[in-house]
Amino acid sequence: MEAAVLNVVSTINSYLSNYVLLILLIGTGLFFTIRTRFVQFRCFGEGWKKMFGEFSLAGGDQGGAMSSFQAVATAVAAQVGTGNIVGACGAILIGGPGAIFWMWIIALLGMSTNYAEAVLAQKTKVIDKDGQTHGGPVYYITTAFKGSGGKALAVFFSIAVIIALGFIGPMVQSNSIGETMNHAFNIPTWLIGLFFRIGLFIFNDINDAIAVYTVFQVLVLSASFAFLISTMIEAGCRKPFAVLWLIWFMLMPCHIIFSFTLWKDSLYGAVVLLFSLALFRIVKKIGKKQVYNFVLLTLSGVGFNLLRSNGLPAYMLLLVIFAACYFYARKLEKKNPARKVD
Repeated sequence: MEAAVLNVVSTINSYLSNYVLLILLIGTGLFFTIRTRFVQFRCFGEGWKKMFGEFSLAGGDQGGAMSSFQAVATAVAAQVGTGNIVGACGAILIGGPGAIFWMWIIALLGMSTNYAEAVLAQKTKVIDKDGQTHGGPVYYITTAFKGSGGKALAVFFSIAVIIALGFIGPMVQSNSIGETMNHAFNIPTWLIGLFFRIGLFIFNDINDAIAVYTVFQVLVLSASFAFLISTMIEAGCRKPFAVLWLIWFMLMPCHIIFSFTLWKDSLYGAVVLLFSLALFRIVKKIGKKQVYNFVLLTLSGVGFNLLRSNGLPAYMLLLVIFAACYFYARKLEKKNPARKVD
């Protein structure tokens, strides 16, 4: 039964993706591009000027409305997400680097479609007795198609959007996140699911729940960087230098391990950093009680091995390097006790 349903769904998806959707996207994009006299090219400079012309980091009163930049930032935040990343990666994987060119073409055509949708929404919006503005596809559908046919089409659109954005989209995103993290970083899918459940319980929103694991990673990495600054200051480094060094390190990661992991897996990057700091604190004898450094070394070492399938070789390599540095430093101190080896 399951195989039969999967076969039917795959067949329908194949026709929709390869024929119907392709024709509609390109056809609609071309229609609106010609109908608006290539608005995406003709008004690009004006749109850029309006968006950034009055941009200010100081904020300020917008006269009771959002600024152009705030509107664009809100729209981008609502549109760009895991689906875009996974979709782009899938397109490049299947079609090669040339898929990027066709993404650009579709994006250029989609600009005119998006413009048409925005204009229709503004033209057909209504203001209720409380002064609240209502608008969107449902309103311009019923405006364009009068009678029961327009209402039926608007109801169908509303139900389809609820299903797509409330169920299908979040399920695909959470599945993509779980499978990607499991495949690339060897993180069990149950761990992703655990944070997803926690986020769903706290926020009662699927989209917010998906972001909980990412937020958790960012918090752990931020705490690790704060601990790094603290360690540098304890080691005698001046505060301004420590902060500047941290900023440069975040922008231009020079450590070979971080250059491959920091931007791909924040949690693993934090574990590597904590492991390195623990070894450094042990070598330099930083801290009132060394037992805390050994506890941190043990816990980060466990994470080092669990979060990556190739974590053990990297773990052993770092351990050997730091052990060599430690014994070399002790040897120099014995030869010259008055000299402090950094």
